Amino acid sequence: MTAETQSANELLLVLPGKVTSTSIEPPRNMDYEEWRQVLFRVVQLKSAAQFWYGDLCLFAQSKFGEDSAQGISETGYAEQTMQKYCMVANRIEPLMRVKELSWSHHEVVAYATLDTQERIRWLEQARQENWNVRELKEALTDAG
Repeated sequence: MTAETQSANELLLVLPGKVTSTSIEPPRNMDYEEWRQVLFRVVQLKSAAQFWYGDLCLFAQSKFGEDSAQGISETGYAEQTMQKYCMVANRIEPLMRVKELSWSHHEVVAYATLDTQERIRWLEQARQENWNVRELKEALTDAG
């Protein structure tokens, strides 16, 4: 693992205090800035998980074919939700993804009728303009 990969993994996965699958208990001595950083890491985890679901879905489909449907159904997610994650992961490949944008930004671009280069351009513009999801949708509609 490179230092850059390790740094990215730590950014997402290391959280202070006691962390379980259902709770987080921050250390009592945590200051405001530390709390704020942890809050944004947790927000980032939600978006990352949506990408991960899609990437795992694509992997399973290519490796296990029809058998992947059983594993996917066992997640408890609606089939439509998992299909959405998979579709976004398929249309917005990992190297195209912009870490400063949410999964929802990528979803908007994935559903638009665009080629790969246009998707990359729109994601980069959304990052540069600091657009929220609504602003990105409006810009795509206006350009449409």
